[in-house]
Amino acid sequence: MHAPRVTSSRLRRLAPLWALTVLAGSIVGAAGTASTALATSSVDYLITPISLEFGDVPIDTVSAPQVTTVTNVSGGPITPVLTAGNMPVGVFAGTQNCTGNTLQAGQSCSISFVFRPNAVGAVLGGPHMTAAFNGQSFTIDFAGTGIKAFLINPTAIDFGNVPNLGHSSIQAVTVTNVSGVAQPISGFVTPAGMFGASSDCAGTLAAGTSCHMYFQFNPTALGTQNATATGTWLSQPFSVNLTGRSYKGAKPTTPYSITSTALDLGDVPLNNTSAPQSVTFTNITGTPVPTGIIGVVGSFTETNNCPSSLPAGASCTMNVQFHPAGLGVQNGSASATWDGQAFAINLTGNGIRQFLITPVSLYFGQVPEGTVSATQNVVMKNVGQAMTSPTLVWGGYPGAFPNSNDCNHIKLPSGGSCHMHFQFAPSGFPGDTLGTAFGSWNSQPFIVVVEGVGY
Repeated sequence: MHAPRVTSSRLRRLAPLWALTVLAGSIVGAAGTASTALATSSVDYLITPISLEFGDVPIDTVSAPQVTTVTNVSGGPITPVLTAGNMPVGVFAGTQNCTGNTLQAGQSCSISFVFRPNAVGAVLGGPHMTAAFNGQSFTIDFAGTGIKAFLINPTAIDFGNVPNLGHSSIQAVTVTNVSGVAQPISGFVTPAGMFGASSDCAGTLAAGTSCHMYFQFNPTALGTQNATATGTWLSQPFSVNLTGRSYKGAKPTTPYSITSTALDLGDVPLNNTSAPQSVTFTNITGTPVPTGIIGVVGSFTETNNCPSSLPAGASCTMNVQFHPAGLGVQNGSASATWDGQAFAINLTGNGIRQFLITPVSLYFGQVPEGTVSATQNVVMKNVGQAMTSPTLVWGGYPGAFPNSNDCNHIKLPSGGSCHMHFQFAPSGFPGDTLGTAFGSWNSQPFIVVVEGVGY
């Protein structure tokens, strides 16, 4: 599929050509105004890439830097002067080493950017850089997604039946650093009524390690008691729903204490499966009670070691895993009725991208008609937890931009990268040519905007 070829005076390249594009709830491509919207009659600089995708970054964590390169293509020495510009503000920030440094023909300087999200979710069309070097205008667009630094689980605890003025066993909520880097564990948890609260979370939490919040049911009134413990760890808010039943005299006939009644399986890349999380069933009666089949709804699976009859005082465990069916938050449940006690375990998980694809726009500058430019690459990184075999399904080819890749059907380990290769081969008549390459890798959509000027 060939994108329409556009020709006109270079003086017209001031309007945006492509807006941020969102497919299946994910950022898949972006390009703002043309990479070197020409305010002069010639191009002095090749500025690429002009769209930076930072991927998934834990909130209050600074991403790895990404760089836009400014190359002197004027044919002689030139001293860049950044004018009419705004360095990004808010969650994106940048520095540059171009202004005042003379570049010889073919030499480059750079603008470096980082992303520090302050909230969970995608940042679309937010702060961007619009500026000019020596009158040559350009715009750089940014995109990224803030994710949770901590997995907090469980988010609901049922303490079962406890004598009035008595004390339940202590139950723990685990806080795990899933960001991949050490995090300061600053924050608090607010005590929740008859359930109290304490924590061993302090200092710095290394990547992959955990700390805990502790709760105990200490009823001072009869009947069912509910409370919610809330707080924030490193700007990440949380809530834990707590419930218990207090009795005096004969113990209620509810046969099971269930811990917990809600599971958050966290952020899981497409085509991956989460680590298992467990729910414990305890027989709180004095006689054996029957169990049964558990029904699961949503992109979740369960296994359990519960016998058909659970002895008095004994416990069994159900393990739940999440296999995202798509991008974004997905909810489900595991439910059953055992010995007359109905229960439903609320399940949630967040499907995130398996691959980080960057940059999502390429600018080839001026290329003589009938020749082929140097190759530029788009890097695809496996940000999933396991080795995967990428499979490409094309949706559209980018016209005058021949392409290939070294990704299709290889074994790509976690953290490993491969590439899509693009060139510009202008033919027919001179002018600005714009194309798009789009499709999906393992059901994850992408768009790469490619542009060059034939002469």
